[in-house]
Amino acid sequence: MRKAEKLELMIGWFHLNFEDPAQSTPYESAEGGYQWIWGGPYEARDELYSKFGDIVSESFIEEAVKEIESDGIVDWAPVHTGDDYDEPEPPEDPISLDIYLDEPSDRYGSLEEQEVRARAREAIDELREALERPRPVGIGHNRPPEERKSRRKSRSFVPPLRN
Repeated sequence: MRKAEKLELMIGWFHLNFEDPAQSTPYESAEGGYQWIWGGPYEARDELYSKFGDIVSESFIEEAVKEIESDGIVDWAPVHTGDDYDEPEPPEDPISLDIYLDEPSDRYGSLEEQEVRARAREAIDELREALERPRPVGIGHNRPPEERKSRRKSRSFVPPLRN
């Protein structure tokens, strides 16, 4: 991967996770400015070192910081997703199989039970069809093309790579 692409990915990651506090951080001049209710202020340098410090050089991170702070913003807020106050619903415990008896119940064979079975069979059939459908061949199909003779001839025209 080229240096420019790596830099672009690092800067992109930063902007996905941090934003100008003017975007959604409350500002109260009587209280001294931004109210960092979602955390912050964060510095681009610290966050990039934390995320990429083990895999890229310090000068590379400094270059990304220079680009990120080129608009003059040095204090960043986390991107606010809007769902900070909504508690996620806890996952439901799966129904215990102990409630099912080994013998058929009085609902076995009823019209409702037959309809449920028919819907389940339809879903299984749709799944089978989807799995049996041939998938398009593309990148990652794991079947590289066979070697061609004309390709071998063209290799003599390719200059050797130098470091």
